[in-house]
Amino acid sequence: MDEIYFFYNEVNKTAGLDEEPVKARLGRVCKVDEGGKSLLVDFWTTFLQARLVCGGPTHPQRFNQLRDAVVLGEGRRGRGTLYGIFASAWGMTAVCAYSMDKVTRAFKTSKLKGFAGVLPAHRPGTCVPYNSPSAPSKAVLSIIKDYPEIETVIYPEGQRPLYVLQTNDTYTKVVADKVLDASYTSRTVLYLGTDKGKIHKVLQSGGQTVIIAELSPFQRDAPISGMALDASTGHLYAATEFEVTRLPLADCGQYRETCWKCVLAKDPYCGWDPDRKKCSSISREANDTASNFLQSLDPEAEDVCEGAAEQVAQEALKKVSVDPTSYIYLPCPLRSHHAIYTWVKDGTKQYPCTMDGHSCTLRFEENAPMDQGLFKCTATEDGYLEEITAYKLTLNAACIPQLSMTVATGVLFLVITILLL
Repeated sequence: MDEIYFFYNEVNKTAGLDEEPVKARLGRVCKVDEGGKSLLVDFWTTFLQARLVCGGPTHPQRFNQLRDAVVLGEGRRGRGTLYGIFASAWGMTAVCAYSMDKVTRAFKTSKLKGFAGVLPAHRPGTCVPYNSPSAPSKAVLSIIKDYPEIETVIYPEGQRPLYVLQTNDTYTKVVADKVLDASYTSRTVLYLGTDKGKIHKVLQSGGQTVIIAELSPFQRDAPISGMALDASTGHLYAATEFEVTRLPLADCGQYRETCWKCVLAKDPYCGWDPDRKKCSSISREANDTASNFLQSLDPEAEDVCEGAAEQVAQEALKKVSVDPTSYIYLPCPLRSHHAIYTWVKDGTKQYPCTMDGHSCTLRFEENAPMDQGLFKCTATEDGYLEEITAYKLTLNAACIPQLSMTVATGVLFLVITILLL
C-alpha cells in the first residue's frame, strides 16, 4: 500500500443545537510525501481527508465520535476491512466496518468538497515522488491546500453499525484477527475492550455479529487503555492504567470436556477432537488434522455432536448419605445463562431448581420432599443437552456431623454437611 491512513476527531466549532458537535475523520497521505518545498512549506503535499460516519444517511442514530480503529488485511495489497469504535452523543458505543477497497477508491475518484473547478489530470493527492516529472505543480498544491476534504462520505458496509453495545458499558479499544476454522473457512474475530476492564470476543458469521465470550482478566475495574494481538504466538495483550495481561486466543479448556459445550461456544479457534474426546485448539499449522474436529459456527448449527455426547462418568458420581430429618440442598453450577436447567430424579421425576448466584440449586421442602435416588442436573441450550452434575442420595439414620442454625422465628434447622463418599 502506498498510502498511510490515520484517524482523528474534529470539533465542529460552528455546530448548531441540532448539529453534530464532533466529526470523525479519516486522513490519508502518501508514503513518498516529503512535505512542501516552496508552497505548503512544512505541510504534507498529498494530504486528503474524508468524513467517516458510523451509520447511514437515513440511520436514526449516528455515532460520530471515533474512539479507536484497526485495519485487518486480507492478503492482497490494498484490501482489508477497517473496524472502528464510535460513540454517540448519549454515551452509547457501536462498531462499524468499512471496506478498504471502497475507501481507497473514494480518495482516488471523489470530487473535492467545495471545489467548483475542473480537477487537473494529475489529481491532488496522487502518490508520486517529489523529484518525479509528475510531481504536483503549484496549481495542484494550491488546490489541496484550500480543499483537502473529499466530497464522498465514507459510510460503513450495509450503511449501518455492525454491532451496537446495549449495556451500560462502553467500548474503548478494538483489535481483530483472521482465523481458519475446522473447514478451512476464514473467520473474523474482534476483541473489544470496555470501560469496565472487560473484553468481548466477537465472531462475525453468517451475516451476524455475536459475542461468544466475555472475559474479565483484571483484578480492578478500569477502562482498557491498550490492546495488541500477536497472531504468530496466539496471544492477546491488554492493559489498563493498573495492570497488563496476556490471554490465549485459543482458550479451549474453558469449554470443558463435553462436545456440545465446545460446539455451542462457536469459537473458531476451538473444535471437538473426537479422538482425544476434548475441546482442543485448531492449529493453523496443522489444519489438516483439525479437519476431523467437530465444529459448527453458523447461526443455525446442526447437531454435529450427535453420537458424541458423553454422560457424567460413573466414577464422578457424587454419593451422598444423610439423615432423613436433615435439611440439605444440591448445587448445580451455571455454565451458561442462556440454558434451561432441570433436576431429574431417576430419569423420570422432575424437580424445580432455584437460581442462586452461580448455581441452580435443588432445595427439598414441603412441595418437594427429600427422597433417595439418583438426581441429575441437566442444561439444555439450542437443542443440546448436557449433564452437569449427578448425586446418588441415600437416606439413613447414621450419626452425621451437624451444624445448627437458628432463624428469626426461633425454629431450629439442621444443616447437614454433604458427605462425598
